[in-house]
Amino acid sequence: MDNNFIIKTESLSFRVGKKVIIDNLNISVNKGEIYGFLGPNGSGKTTTIKCILGLINPAKGKTFLFEKEYSKDRIEILKNIGVLIETPSLYENLTGFENLKIAQILYQLKKEDIIEILHEVELDDFKDLKIKYYSLGMKQRLGIAIALIHNPSLLILDEPFNGLDPLGIIKLRNIFSSLKQRGKTIFLSSHIISEIEKISDKIGILHQGKLLFQGKMEDSKLKYHFKIIGKRPNKDMLNNLEISQVVINDMEMEFDLCNGNRLDECITFLYQNNCKIVSIEKISKSLEDFFINLIHDQTL
Repeated sequence: MDNNFIIKTESLSFRVGKKVIIDNLNISVNKGEIYGFLGPNGSGKTTTIKCILGLINPAKGKTFLFEKEYSKDRIEILKNIGVLIETPSLYENLTGFENLKIAQILYQLKKEDIIEILHEVELDDFKDLKIKYYSLGMKQRLGIAIALIHNPSLLILDEPFNGLDPLGIIKLRNIFSSLKQRGKTIFLSSHIISEIEKISDKIGILHQGKLLFQGKMEDSKLKYHFKIIGKRPNKDMLNNLEISQVVINDMEMEFDLCNGNRLDECITFLYQNNCKIVSIEKISKSLEDFFINLIHDQTL
């Protein structure tokens, strides 16, 4: 097992009755990276987070955090995690400072810790304002402040960009970049492709409870155009490698390998099937293109 992981799941599954919500997820998040957990609404992202945190019990599978099995070291592990699931739970009639004061008392921290975290999330000037007068972006940043106040190594955030205006999104993005520079690991769930693309080191794409892709961001943004001659592999066999745009001529076959981190696997497959590779062209693309193609292929 990788000894540098912060989150790892093994065949994690959850169902309601006969309906499968998440299906055999094998997620791996390394120390110090921002992991973008991307998927359409209803794909199972929040359910996955709740299973990872033990808020609901999976039908099967295991979760490991900080190289420890979560079910066996739950209390110790939770001390190193900060969590924000969707909308933060705040006391509307209290000020931002007073909301953080509650967290400070629970964690037995110093008053200086509140001042420091307010500065980090850019709420210094609003600490004495009641929450009912906060904008949505300010509430999101205060929720992150509460999740961070005990200085956890891992931050798990579920849809933190929901409903934010462009300025609010930029402020959050800057906060995440700053946290990464300080060595924090961030598991960031969202359906907003553009934000995941801007900030993530590694991504996982979830659709209908299945993990369709997991890999480095740069791998998701590359595809390779193959041209082969002579013997051609069966098209159905190639489909298992996530290929598209297949063109067959008399002596040639061309296709695109959509998943950049399967390049070596594809070359090996062609070699083992006695196919002669004429050329491989590397093509850059957007995460949105990759995501749409991947989801589209699953719905055909």
